[in-house]
Amino acid sequence: MAVKALMDLLNAGVELRAIGEAPASGWHLVIEASETVGIAIASLDEIPGFSPHLNRQQLIYNSEPTIVSAAAQHVRSLLQAGSPITLEALQAPTIHAYHVREIADSETGVTYRQLLGEYLANSTWFRIVDPYIRQAYQVRNLETMLQEVAIPVGCAVELITMYDENARYSYSGEADVRQRLDDLQRRLAAHGIVLTYSFDPTLHDRQIETADWRIVLGRGLDIFHPLEPGQSQRRAKQCRIICLRRP
Repeated sequence: MAVKALMDLLNAGVELRAIGEAPASGWHLVIEASETVGIAIASLDEIPGFSPHLNRQQLIYNSEPTIVSAAAQHVRSLLQAGSPITLEALQAPTIHAYHVREIADSETGVTYRQLLGEYLANSTWFRIVDPYIRQAYQVRNLETMLQEVAIPVGCAVELITMYDENARYSYSGEADVRQRLDDLQRRLAAHGIVLTYSFDPTLHDRQIETADWRIVLGRGLDIFHPLEPGQSQRRAKQCRIICLRRP
Protein backbone atom coordinates (compact mmCIF):
# COMPACT_ATOMS: atom_id res chain seq x y z
CA MET A 1 0.00 0.00 0.00
CA ALA A 2 2.81 2.41 0.84
CA VAL A 3 4.48 1.84 -2.54
CA LYS A 4 1.13 2.29 -4.31
CA ALA A 5 0.63 5.63 -2.52
CA LEU A 6 4.10 6.82 -3.57
CA MET A 7 3.43 5.79 -7.17
CA ASP A 8 0.12 7.69 -7.14
CA LEU A 9 1.91 10.83 -5.94
CA LEU A 10 4.58 10.50 -8.63
CA ASN A 11 1.94 9.96 -11.31
CA ALA A 12 0.24 13.14 -10.07
CA GLY A 13 3.43 15.10 -10.66
CA VAL A 14 4.61 15.33 -7.06
CA GLU A 15 8.40 15.34 -6.68
CA LEU A 16 9.55 12.90 -3.98
CA ARG A 17 12.99 12.54 -2.42
CA ALA A 18 14.45 10.04 0.03
CA ILE A 19 16.38 11.80 2.79
CA GLY A 20 17.42 8.83 4.92
CA GLU A 21 16.96 9.32 8.64
CA ALA A 22 15.01 12.54 9.21
CA PRO A 23 15.80 14.64 12.31
CA ALA A 24 13.31 14.05 15.11
CA SER A 25 13.47 17.62 16.40
CA GLY A 26 12.66 20.88 14.63
CA TRP A 27 9.91 21.77 12.16
CA HIS A 28 8.76 18.83 10.06
CA LEU A 29 6.27 20.35 7.61
CA VAL A 30 6.19 23.78 6.00
CA ILE A 31 3.42 25.26 3.87
CA GLU A 32 4.21 28.59 2.18
CA ALA A 33 1.60 30.61 0.28
CA SER A 34 3.99 33.56 -0.17
CA GLU A 35 7.03 35.12 1.47
CA THR A 36 4.87 36.49 4.27
CA VAL A 37 2.10 33.89 4.51
CA GLY A 38 2.77 30.36 5.63
CA ILE A 39 2.84 27.89 8.47
CA ALA A 40 5.47 25.63 10.01
CA ILE A 41 4.26 22.39 11.65
CA ALA A 42 5.95 19.96 14.02
CA SER A 43 4.85 16.87 15.91
CA LEU A 44 5.23 16.60 19.68
CA ASP A 45 5.70 12.81 19.80
CA GLU A 46 7.31 11.59 16.56
CA ILE A 47 7.94 12.56 12.96
CA PRO A 48 4.52 13.07 11.32
CA GLY A 49 3.50 10.60 8.65
CA PHE A 50 1.12 10.92 5.72
CA SER A 51 -1.25 8.23 6.94
CA PRO A 52 -4.38 7.97 9.11
CA HIS A 53 -1.97 7.99 12.07
CA LEU A 54 -1.36 11.72 11.41
CA ASN A 55 -4.90 12.45 12.62
CA ARG A 56 -3.97 11.19 16.08
CA GLN A 57 -0.61 12.96 16.43
CA GLN A 58 -0.14 16.04 18.62
CA LEU A 59 0.93 18.89 16.37
CA ILE A 60 2.08 22.44 16.98
CA TYR A 61 2.38 25.25 14.44
CA ASN A 62 3.83 28.72 14.01
CA SER A 63 2.87 31.30 11.38
CA GLU A 64 5.54 33.89 12.20
CA PRO A 65 7.12 34.71 8.77
CA THR A 66 10.72 34.54 10.03
CA ILE A 67 10.09 31.16 11.64
CA VAL A 68 8.32 29.83 8.54
CA SER A 69 11.11 31.08 6.25
CA ALA A 70 13.87 29.49 8.36
CA ALA A 71 11.93 26.22 8.61
CA ALA A 72 11.35 26.19 4.84
CA GLN A 73 15.05 26.69 4.16
CA HIS A 74 15.90 23.83 6.53
CA VAL A 75 13.45 21.47 4.82
CA ARG A 76 14.74 22.49 1.37
CA SER A 77 18.34 21.69 2.41
CA LEU A 78 17.25 18.23 3.58
CA LEU A 79 15.42 17.56 0.32
CA GLN A 80 18.30 18.79 -1.84
CA ALA A 81 20.64 16.39 -0.04
CA GLY A 82 18.25 13.49 -0.64
CA SER A 83 17.99 11.26 -3.68
CA PRO A 84 15.03 11.41 -6.09
CA ILE A 85 12.39 8.67 -5.86
CA THR A 86 11.38 7.53 -9.33
CA LEU A 87 8.70 5.24 -10.69
CA GLU A 88 11.43 2.97 -12.06
CA ALA A 89 12.97 2.54 -8.62
CA LEU A 90 9.59 1.54 -7.16
CA GLN A 91 8.86 -1.13 -9.74
CA ALA A 92 9.13 -4.71 -8.51
CA PRO A 93 12.38 -6.34 -9.67
CA THR A 94 12.17 -8.61 -12.67
CA ILE A 95 12.91 -12.31 -12.35
CA HIS A 96 16.31 -11.59 -13.93
CA ALA A 97 17.28 -9.40 -10.97
CA TYR A 98 17.22 -12.27 -8.51
CA HIS A 99 16.94 -16.04 -8.34
CA VAL A 100 16.17 -18.36 -5.43
CA ARG A 101 17.09 -22.04 -5.58
CA GLU A 102 15.68 -24.36 -2.95
CA ILE A 103 17.53 -27.67 -2.67
CA ALA A 104 15.77 -30.58 -0.97
CA ASP A 105 17.65 -32.92 1.31
CA SER A 106 19.08 -35.90 -0.62
CA GLU A 107 18.18 -34.31 -3.97
CA THR A 108 20.30 -35.69 -6.80
CA GLY A 109 21.42 -34.11 -10.04
CA VAL A 110 22.64 -30.94 -8.32
CA THR A 111 25.95 -29.51 -9.59
CA TYR A 112 27.96 -26.37 -8.96
CA ARG A 113 27.74 -25.57 -12.65
CA GLN A 114 23.96 -25.76 -12.56
CA LEU A 115 23.77 -23.52 -9.49
CA LEU A 116 26.54 -20.98 -10.13
CA GLY A 117 27.67 -21.34 -13.73
CA GLU A 118 25.76 -18.44 -15.27
CA TYR A 119 26.92 -16.07 -12.52
CA LEU A 120 30.63 -16.99 -12.48
CA ALA A 121 31.51 -18.34 -15.93
CA ASN A 122 32.43 -14.95 -17.43
CA SER A 123 33.79 -13.30 -14.28
CA THR A 124 37.30 -11.88 -14.24
CA TRP A 125 37.15 -11.59 -10.44
CA PHE A 126 35.01 -12.85 -7.60
CA ARG A 127 35.24 -13.24 -3.84
CA ILE A 128 34.22 -16.33 -1.88
CA VAL A 129 33.40 -15.78 1.79
CA ASP A 130 33.05 -19.10 3.62
CA PRO A 131 34.53 -19.88 7.05
CA TYR A 132 34.36 -23.61 6.36
CA ILE A 133 36.87 -24.13 3.59
CA ARG A 134 39.46 -25.67 5.87
CA GLN A 135 39.20 -29.47 5.79
CA ALA A 136 40.63 -31.42 2.87
CA TYR A 137 37.20 -32.32 1.46
CA GLN A 138 36.05 -28.69 1.72
CA VAL A 139 39.07 -27.52 -0.27
CA ARG A 140 38.22 -30.22 -2.84
CA ASN A 141 34.69 -28.79 -3.01
CA LEU A 142 36.16 -25.40 -3.88
CA GLU A 143 38.42 -26.89 -6.54
CA THR A 144 35.53 -28.89 -8.01
CA MET A 145 33.35 -25.79 -8.13
CA LEU A 146 36.02 -23.79 -9.97
CA GLN A 147 36.47 -26.61 -12.48
CA GLU A 148 32.75 -27.18 -13.05
CA VAL A 149 31.81 -23.55 -13.72
CA ALA A 150 34.68 -23.24 -16.22
CA ILE A 151 35.84 -19.80 -15.14
CA PRO A 152 38.04 -18.04 -17.70
CA VAL A 153 41.83 -18.09 -17.72
CA GLY A 154 43.22 -15.14 -15.78
CA CYS A 155 40.28 -14.98 -13.38
CA ALA A 156 41.23 -13.74 -9.91
CA VAL A 157 39.55 -15.66 -7.10
CA GLU A 158 39.68 -14.17 -3.60
CA LEU A 159 38.89 -16.49 -0.70
CA ILE A 160 38.13 -15.38 2.86
CA THR A 161 37.88 -18.29 5.27
CA MET A 162 39.01 -19.48 8.70
CA TYR A 163 40.70 -22.43 10.43
CA ASP A 164 39.94 -24.49 13.54
CA GLU A 165 41.47 -23.27 16.76
CA ASN A 166 41.08 -23.81 20.50
CA ALA A 167 42.90 -21.36 22.76
CA ARG A 168 42.21 -23.49 25.83
CA TYR A 169 44.27 -26.37 24.47
CA SER A 170 46.69 -24.18 22.48
CA TYR A 171 45.48 -25.77 19.25
CA SER A 172 45.49 -24.06 15.86
CA GLY A 173 44.83 -25.62 12.49
CA GLU A 174 46.20 -22.61 10.60
CA ALA A 175 49.30 -24.39 9.28
CA ASP A 176 47.25 -27.30 7.88
CA VAL A 177 44.77 -25.01 6.16
CA ARG A 178 47.54 -22.87 4.69
CA GLN A 179 49.21 -25.99 3.30
CA ARG A 180 45.99 -27.16 1.65
CA LEU A 181 45.27 -23.73 0.17
CA ASP A 182 48.86 -23.23 -0.98
CA ASP A 183 48.67 -26.59 -2.80
CA LEU A 184 45.39 -25.51 -4.38
CA GLN A 185 46.97 -22.20 -5.44
CA ARG A 186 49.66 -24.08 -7.35
CA ARG A 187 47.18 -26.41 -9.06
CA LEU A 188 44.96 -23.52 -10.13
CA ALA A 189 47.91 -21.43 -11.30
CA ALA A 190 48.75 -24.20 -13.76
CA HIS A 191 45.34 -23.49 -15.35
CA GLY A 192 45.77 -19.70 -15.35
CA ILE A 193 43.60 -19.03 -12.30
CA VAL A 194 44.93 -16.76 -9.56
CA LEU A 195 43.78 -17.69 -6.06
CA THR A 196 44.49 -15.50 -3.05
CA TYR A 197 43.23 -16.18 0.46
CA SER A 198 43.00 -14.59 3.89
CA PHE A 199 41.59 -15.52 7.29
CA ASP A 200 38.91 -13.70 9.24
CA PRO A 201 37.95 -15.14 12.66
CA THR A 202 34.70 -13.14 12.73
CA LEU A 203 33.17 -14.83 9.67
CA HIS A 204 29.74 -16.37 9.84
CA ASP A 205 27.70 -15.69 6.70
CA ARG A 206 28.67 -17.42 3.48
CA GLN A 207 28.44 -15.81 0.07
CA ILE A 208 30.06 -15.23 -3.30
CA GLU A 209 30.46 -11.68 -4.60
CA THR A 210 31.07 -10.71 -8.21
CA ALA A 211 30.97 -7.34 -9.94
CA ASP A 212 27.34 -8.02 -10.89
CA TRP A 213 25.98 -10.49 -8.34
CA ARG A 214 25.82 -11.28 -4.64
CA ILE A 215 25.14 -14.98 -4.10
CA VAL A 216 24.02 -15.94 -0.61
CA LEU A 217 25.02 -19.53 0.19
CA GLY A 218 23.04 -21.08 3.01
CA ARG A 219 25.61 -23.87 3.57
CA GLY A 220 28.52 -22.37 1.72
CA LEU A 221 30.08 -24.73 -0.81
CA ASP A 222 29.59 -27.76 1.47
CA ILE A 223 26.28 -28.78 -0.12
CA PHE A 224 26.77 -32.54 -0.61
CA HIS A 225 26.40 -35.57 1.60
CA PRO A 226 29.46 -37.87 1.68
CA LEU A 227 29.69 -40.37 -1.15
CA GLU A 228 28.39 -43.84 -0.30
CA PRO A 229 29.37 -47.23 -1.83
CA GLY A 230 27.57 -47.83 -5.10
CA GLN A 231 26.20 -44.31 -5.22
CA SER A 232 25.91 -43.10 -8.82
CA GLN A 233 25.04 -39.49 -8.01
CA ARG A 234 25.92 -37.32 -5.04
CA ARG A 235 23.04 -36.38 -2.76
CA ALA A 236 22.71 -32.73 -1.88
CA LYS A 237 21.99 -31.31 1.56
CA GLN A 238 18.94 -29.17 2.15
CA CYS A 239 19.79 -25.51 1.64
CA ARG A 240 18.80 -22.31 -0.12
CA ILE A 241 20.88 -20.28 -2.58
CA ILE A 242 19.82 -16.69 -3.35
CA CYS A 243 21.37 -14.78 -6.26
CA LEU A 244 20.86 -11.00 -6.14
CA ARG A 245 21.87 -8.66 -8.95
CA ARG A 246 23.89 -5.68 -7.73
CA PRO A 247 22.29 -2.27 -8.41
